[in-house]
Amino acid sequence: MKLIAKNPTLILGVGNKLLTDEGIGNYVIEYLKNNKNTFILQNIKLLDGGTLSFPLAIEVQKYESLIVVDSAMLHKKAGSVGMFENDDLDSFISSSKKSSVHEVGLTDILKIALLSDKLPQNRALIGVQPKTIDWGDQPNQVILDSMDTIIETISQLLAKWHK
Repeated sequence: MKLIAKNPTLILGVGNKLLTDEGIGNYVIEYLKNNKNTFILQNIKLLDGGTLSFPLAIEVQKYESLIVVDSAMLHKKAGSVGMFENDDLDSFISSSKKSSVHEVGLTDILKIALLSDKLPQNRALIGVQPKTIDWGDQPNQVILDSMDTIIETISQLLAKWHK
């Protein structure tokens, strides 16, 4: 499968692999990196952002497009995948409801980019509804089963953004 971007694009996986399903963003990046023969990446950087930190704000500012993959409380069936783009992303992560373990960090990173006048033109969050977030170093199978949907969503976003 080709994942092609005309403009510099960052795919940022975030999460904590020690908290079962919370590490889905990290697992997606690992999967894409480990399957380079399957996925042809053009003009795309893959980055495991861990549990987010302020230095990522500098990295995010280097790209015209940003896709973040993370677990998110979508209030749907475990393994469900949701996508929030541009203004919808901004609303989702800044809502008063706790939508992600990292929402404050992601909000801060995007605000720093905005204040620097370097907010990626295209930005999206691909969120996956966790089954459990508890101590454990393996996600539930239902979360791993969502991998194809996540990658297809990434592919669709890239096609839409980079026509």
